[in-house]
Amino acid sequence: MTRRRLESTKTIISGTKYLAEHAVSFEKYVTALKAAFETLTECEEGMTANAQVYTLLKNIECTNSQVMAVVAAVRLSTTLQSSFTDSAIVVVEAEKEVAPMVVLIFPT
Repeated sequence: MTRRRLESTKTIISGTKYLAEHAVSFEKYVTALKAAFETLTECEEGMTANAQVYTLLKNIECTNSQVMAVVAAVRLSTTLQSSFTDSAIVVVEAEKEVAPMVVLIFPT
């Protein structure tokens, strides 16, 4: 792997943010992070599961109180802290409950 690819991947990880469902879907956000984490592993600079979950949660800049409550619950759960996939699923489920309300507020 080239140094350029590694730096690009690190930029993706630090720059990919989840703001709200009307900006980008949570699934796309998770997919982008997951691909970046896999690239780091290929470059032999992989992140631990805990670091991946920390990054997932840290880059959520959403003002929805329901989603942020789920984020707080994941932060408190030692089980979820050790699994990127399980943490993402929990937040996705919360976001799915909020998404219909977002469509009503921000129609396309």
